[in-house]
Amino acid sequence: MTDQSTSLYARLGGYDAITAVVENLLPRLVNDAQLGRFWQNRGSDGMRREKQLLVDFLCASAGGPLYYTGRDMALSHKGMKISGSDWTTFIRHLNATLDAFKVPRQERDQVSFHRKYQGRYCRGLENTTRKLGPAARSLITGVILGSQNKEAIRC
Repeated sequence: MTDQSTSLYARLGGYDAITAVVENLLPRLVNDAQLGRFWQNRGSDGMRREKQLLVDFLCASAGGPLYYTGRDMALSHKGMKISGSDWTTFIRHLNATLDAFKVPRQERDQVSFHRKYQGRYCRGLENTTRKLGPAARSLITGVILGSQNKEAIRC
């Protein structure tokens, strides 16, 4: 039984566990035939920075002691032309990563998802996120829209 008063960050295993998830997920995305285009022109230094920013963002979003210093997610993803098919592929990799780490359903479902932003950001997002628990959907929305900025923009 999980103590609900314990932060999601602590229940997930803290910094090291979240870093391990990012280290599993990013290579899946970068090496994917469809999604790899988003990292096509990134150097190794830029990739290390991006990975650290993602770790910081996820740790801070899960209630950890880190402070995210990157740009908001709406600005970071503006103009990338993320399609519904891209989302489907991303979610497949995300689920595979969460499954590999045996993330419990309770943790996947903890955070509520703001459906009103879901379909406005990328076409196909609602259909592709339906298979996830609310926490995973919220995480995706948080990553794209940012935890502070809930105004959707077009991909």
